[in-house]
Amino acid sequence: MIMNLQQFSRALFSFALLTLIFFSVRAQKPVISTTFGKVRGQFIENTGVYRFADVPFARAPQGDLRWMPPQAPVPWDTVYDATEFGNAAVQYARFSKDTRKTPTPHSEDCLRLNLWAPDTVAGAKKAVLVYVHGGAWILGSGRSYWSNGAEFAKNGDIIFVNLQYRLGPLGWLDLEDFGGAEYANSKNLGLLDLVKGLEWVRDNIAQFGGDPNNVTLMGQSAGSGNVMALALMPEALGLFHKLIAESGTYGFSPTPAEAKHVAEDFIRLSGAQTMEDLKKLSEDEIVALYKEVAKANKKSSGVFFGPIYDGGLLPSDPYAQIEAGQMAPVPLLNGTTEDEINMWVELIPVLRKIPGIAGRLIVKQLGSDWGDLAPLRKLIREENPDFKKVFVLSRLVTLMIFREPHQRVSQAWLKHEPVYSFRFDWPSPNSDLKAYHAMELPFIFNHRDHTAIVGENPPGQLFDALHYAWIQFAKTGNPNHDKLGVTWPQYSPDQEETLIFDEVMRVENQPEKADLDEWNRVRVK
Repeated sequence: MIMNLQQFSRALFSFALLTLIFFSVRAQKPVISTTFGKVRGQFIENTGVYRFADVPFARAPQGDLRWMPPQAPVPWDTVYDATEFGNAAVQYARFSKDTRKTPTPHSEDCLRLNLWAPDTVAGAKKAVLVYVHGGAWILGSGRSYWSNGAEFAKNGDIIFVNLQYRLGPLGWLDLEDFGGAEYANSKNLGLLDLVKGLEWVRDNIAQFGGDPNNVTLMGQSAGSGNVMALALMPEALGLFHKLIAESGTYGFSPTPAEAKHVAEDFIRLSGAQTMEDLKKLSEDEIVALYKEVAKANKKSSGVFFGPIYDGGLLPSDPYAQIEAGQMAPVPLLNGTTEDEINMWVELIPVLRKIPGIAGRLIVKQLGSDWGDLAPLRKLIREENPDFKKVFVLSRLVTLMIFREPHQRVSQAWLKHEPVYSFRFDWPSPNSDLKAYHAMELPFIFNHRDHTAIVGENPPGQLFDALHYAWIQFAKTGNPNHDKLGVTWPQYSPDQEETLIFDEVMRVENQPEKADLDEWNRVRVK
């Protein structure tokens, strides 16, 4: 049957009308009911997904609530405007800039989350990926370009959430001796903040189309240290079902003794006599005090805050707890970049000038002896004859605080749950820093426009390989997908199969075995 002109015109008009209605609906700002009240998000045209920004998952920890565990938000009656990003946590720089050079306001009123969704169909049971940002427990936010989950929602048809948490002395200061038993967990408040955020996800994500029984927890750097800590906390049990840890396990943050020393310095420098005095400090005064504490501890490792493993909220020996199977019973995807410490070579230029002197100091701060490490340094030089001295030092420290801890976690974890191991090797085209710390993030988040890091013509297959592996793991617990180019096997105790992300993907068995064996010989000496 041939359509006449009048019928064709009517059909064309109907199609245009339906198209207009569809895009009008998409352009509206949807309102979703949560356990605390309604929130209004918006459809972001340039990403093609919905975003709900700055959603409170806990009350502002200010005034009497400063240095106390997070409390549930006060419910609201009106519709909460979740169309714009809010405050970052109070941090080292009073007004920092994210990687897109956008001024970022900071406040203690920061316990918020940001959420991206491909649509807003309640009960759709889409996989959920929850991200915890890094920043050495003193920097970072959920509004940063590094934490933007739009590509995950668009390409993976999943819900992406990032959680903010208290940073620096407001989130990780041991005040138990000064303030009494009610401050016993002040040293780990950042973790309790994240538990509260995960509880929000459990109770509300179905309204946004997510599946509360298919939640993957992901972190990078300090964020990775946080998610690995959460895996050992009964308070977080059942709140996530898969775990991704990038460049961070245990041992980064201060020892219990170091945490007490930092707190003593903070209190002394503040002049406070009581907890009430501390709670009267302004946010600017707290930032200034942190800087004074850093000056007073120049010879320390430089990491003053982070999870404290003292047998309280966290076990004193995290590795032993995993060996015993006393961790979250979930699959683990974990790994590092090949040259993590090269980032600090860029941040601390003096390392290039005096690598020998700097190396002795760094190794001493890490509790090792420079002389004992001579065979390992020789191995690294022989394996990499083109390395400058500073990069021999960098590879050494990368092995000590990144590669070996991830290897130890993988070996313990696989006794109870599946493990997938990776190493990111693709070198930066814009410097001699190779595959440095956080180099993998633009690829995982599919930020192809971040030319300052990935260059003008990065390999598209590498973006697809990482981005979709993380999506597939979040959905199923298995990162293999048809764009990977190789089969990613589970990690086994003897072969230690590790996927190497590079221009050409490959699997290596027991990567860096000689180096790791030598470091382990020294470490357990």
